[in-house]
Amino acid sequence: MTGEVLKPKISIVIPARNEEKYIPDTIGSINEQDYDNKKIIIVPNDCDDKTAEISEKELKRHGMDFEIFPTKKKGISHAKNIGIEKSDGDLIVTLDADTLMGPDLLKEIYNSLYETVYVGGKVKIRPRLDDLSKKDRTAARALFAYANFWNSVTMNFSNISNYLNRIKQSGAGACMFLDRETIEKIEKEYGKPFNEDLETMEDVDFTQRMRKQGKIKFLNKSYVETDMRRYLKGKGFLGEFLSDAFQFMSPKGKKREFYR
Repeated sequence: MTGEVLKPKISIVIPARNEEKYIPDTIGSINEQDYDNKKIIIVPNDCDDKTAEISEKELKRHGMDFEIFPTKKKGISHAKNIGIEKSDGDLIVTLDADTLMGPDLLKEIYNSLYETVYVGGKVKIRPRLDDLSKKDRTAARALFAYANFWNSVTMNFSNISNYLNRIKQSGAGACMFLDRETIEKIEKEYGKPFNEDLETMEDVDFTQRMRKQGKIKFLNKSYVETDMRRYLKGKGFLGEFLSDAFQFMSPKGKKREFYR
């Protein structure tokens, strides 16, 4: 439209490990966002399926701006760091490959960061309820209601003062966002945005890194929906919750296998 101001470019970084079944829906949800100036960067890591090929096919089908950077090294932090390094957006969003964006999410991220006091943040997560039993649906809703509540409370408290920032904030980082200036500050202090030495809970650590640069926001108007297969194939919702709690208290603890 003539005279319309172009909004800042958003780079969407998606780490993906053997996600050929799920990533088409993720790409579709980004395509439906009412935000034109965006680019998708997919980093397939240690894949032995057709994640890269299927991603390219879907992105071309939607006519989207994208780049794909496969790596043989496994690790979600490594994949995110590659994607961020290759990105050129003014705003950066990290999104799990099995996670769908809710309506108007990119608009809400833009409104939260552009000319505001916030440097970054995280997004409310809802469970994808497809193929879940009635019992599992109830458990999934309860688990994510708790995670979202803890995210909201701890992030709001941490913004009050630097002392309260010592409160460890929940990971639940299926979708995180920040501006370019904040990424550069984190890189200057730590070398890389995400800590590749951490085998789990890299999103908890990254939240703390963001918070050191300024105020962070928890978005609860829009949302993302994430797949539940880890809970169904693992120890069940209670078992995975307790395992997450243990990892939350000790991020360098026991190894766990992640799909991303």
